[in-house]
Amino acid sequence: MNKDIFEIINENLSKAQRNRRRITQMTIKELIEKVVTREITLFDWHRKVVWDKKMQSRYVFDLFLHPISINLRPFIIISDGEDNKLVDGNNRLSSLLYYLYSSEEVQEMIKKVYTDIDTDNIKLLNTYMKDIEPLELSLSESDYNFELSDEEKSLIDSFNGTMFCDLPDKLKKYIFNFNVLISKVDCSTEELLEKGRNIYLEANSGK
Repeated sequence: MNKDIFEIINENLSKAQRNRRRITQMTIKELIEKVVTREITLFDWHRKVVWDKKMQSRYVFDLFLHPISINLRPFIIISDGEDNKLVDGNNRLSSLLYYLYSSEEVQEMIKKVYTDIDTDNIKLLNTYMKDIEPLELSLSESDYNFELSDEEKSLIDSFNGTMFCDLPDKLKKYIFNFNVLISKVDCSTEELLEKGRNIYLEANSGK
């Protein structure tokens, strides 16, 4: 028996809902918690972290200098309802994790999940993140290709050479509660691998 028009419409609606992107917000603390507990992971084929400390520092500095720029490119996560895979934003997420790693609160999160907190045994996102070292901010005015204001220069001088644990409590709270944008793509389990790879290639094609 042929499908009637309503069955076809319902199937198309279901497919559209599975493939749609939803823009949501998540605090940095929530994002890190989901990484530590492996609610968010990477595909095995995902590239390793390529940003050096200068690039990582600049991204973190932008939380203070240019916070609006942080959300110009959302983190992209694809989900089949059970697995949540980070498709785009690995370098940015790693920068946040490395920076926050000096926090006692973040280390307590890790202790709850891993019985041995030795860095050789920590597997966050994927095995390549086992060598975590707290990020000490390292940046100078010359690292920017545009003129900085006196206020921005002062901020760089204030934060340069510091780690997250050195911040006053008010700024730690600001970082933890900072909202980042998440673009979530829903799909079926069968589509997860191929669709995730296609989104990754599209996001990193430079187009």
